[in-house]
Amino acid sequence: MSSTNRRIISAAVALPVFVACLWFGGWLLAAGLTALAIVGVYEFMRAVISDKNKLFPQLNKNAKTVIYSFFSVVYIAFPLFAIFCLRETDGAMLSLVIIFIASWGCDTGAYFVGRWKGKKQLAPILSPKKTWGGAIGGTFIAVAAIVATAIIWSRNTLYWQEVLLFAGVGLIVVVAGQFGDLFASLIKRKCEIKDFGTIMPGHGGMLDRFDSILFVAPLVFISHFVLLPPL
Repeated sequence: MSSTNRRIISAAVALPVFVACLWFGGWLLAAGLTALAIVGVYEFMRAVISDKNKLFPQLNKNAKTVIYSFFSVVYIAFPLFAIFCLRETDGAMLSLVIIFIASWGCDTGAYFVGRWKGKKQLAPILSPKKTWGGAIGGTFIAVAAIVATAIIWSRNTLYWQEVLLFAGVGLIVVVAGQFGDLFASLIKRKCEIKDFGTIMPGHGGMLDRFDSILFVAPLVFISHFVLLPPL
């Protein structure tokens, strides 16, 4: 079975479960995000505590364990908690949707545009398969999708300044998501692993699928309460 088919089948199985958790919220979402956090922290710690890890070679294993344990809470647990907080906040459902459009919409767009037109590598050392064409195409698709979703969500009542605001915030969080992807690639490169795990065939581990979301969610959380108009 091809890698693309494995990705599609895995997404078809996992996505409805995750959407159901987001839809019902409450304890079901809390349980789901807690499970994701546990798996994510496990994948992260397993990678960075490995003897192959070349990050901070001057530190001993005990010091690394303390530092990485603290970092894993900031890097993994806080963004997932931000998702839960948005879901439980009145009027924040659009911001919640923006997180996944910015992350998975860009990722999907970049994957297909990159295969179609991608030539020049974006980060040859960190992630050889990523291309500038894919990154730009994925960014354009995700930002356009965010703006279109906001217009539809508002029932076409947004002023042009608000449309530009959604476009600006969309651009920032989409680019941040790509940095999140590259950051995860850096960790994997330093730890000499291909994927963080195998929980999702075709995608890898939890961190391989949520790497961009971990950078996007906190920014959308802040934007919701500081910048974006209530809808």
